[in-house]
Amino acid sequence: MYIYEIKITQSDCPHIDVTNEFRDVYILVMNTMEEMETQKMFSVVYSRSQEDLTSALKLLDSHRLVNELELISRRPNVAAIFYEMQETSMYRRTAREGFRIHPMVAHRGMERWFVVCKRDRSANEIYRADETTRILSARQLSSEEFLHVYPSVFYDLQLLQLFGDLTESDFRLLKVAFNTGYFEWPRKVDLAELSRIMSLPKSTLSYKLRQIDRKIAKVVDERLSG
Repeated sequence: MYIYEIKITQSDCPHIDVTNEFRDVYILVMNTMEEMETQKMFSVVYSRSQEDLTSALKLLDSHRLVNELELISRRPNVAAIFYEMQETSMYRRTAREGFRIHPMVAHRGMERWFVVCKRDRSANEIYRADETTRILSARQLSSEEFLHVYPSVFYDLQLLQLFGDLTESDFRLLKVAFNTGYFEWPRKVDLAELSRIMSLPKSTLSYKLRQIDRKIAKVVDERLSG
């Protein structure tokens, strides 16, 4: 068994087009089922921007290579979708040589794949670019490296859960607090100065920060309890 980490971009992949257009959007392909010349996909899409998420879903739904997109569930920053799309050349290639490990992440016009192959010489086939696929990087992983690298995909899933709980207002507050040094030690600005910068009463700002802390702690607790 041979394991490869491959980063690619494809001209025949809707995920690439959508994440190129909306640079803050992530698409996590959770499952793929082959049916004739198409793939039935279950994916999770998320973005810090609710507006970008809505626009990304509309673009994916209207994409010429996507059919029958169904929104399964939607939270402010996260959506779960089921849809059908044409097989990409890279999908057909890896299906011949082995299989892809889910989830796979598409972000900023790039997909990151982990592929398990039956034979070592298949690397030459997988690494080869074609008219629709450009290989950005590819490397064979040892079992130890795979166990170290692959879990990073699940960090994205944890972020997804957190993004689903935080609002755009939460993100704006966190960004200002971070950029002004509120989270530094020692702090560069205190709560009173941050409230002046944010034009919010000190008590309101304190409450909002406490609510954000609670949301983050909830995600961590569910992770540790699970």
